[in-house]
Amino acid sequence: MDLKDCKKMGYHMHYEGESADPMLFVKIEAVNALPKWTWWVSEYDEKTGDCYGIAKGLELEAGYFNIREIFQTPGLIVLQDKNYAPETFSQLLNREKNN
Repeated sequence: MDLKDCKKMGYHMHYEGESADPMLFVKIEAVNALPKWTWWVSEYDEKTGDCYGIAKGLELEAGYFNIREIFQTPGLIVLQDKNYAPETFSQLLNREKNN
């Protein structure tokens, strides 16, 4: 699934509303950054590029980020993980905690 698929399927900003355990639908990685940065997207606004989800760089944290800014960062190679299977926040956090 990619960001356009998120829009088609209705995973727009505030789609998850007040869900205690939102789904993460897309995984994006900056493969040449040290440390490697990864973003998991739960909500996406096609007009602004704003997303809500989880980011992992120096720390793992939930919050808002702009996907366009990430892709437009000079020198940063950003790829979408096409094999990523959607999971909930809690599933991701448990998996990352064990790594």
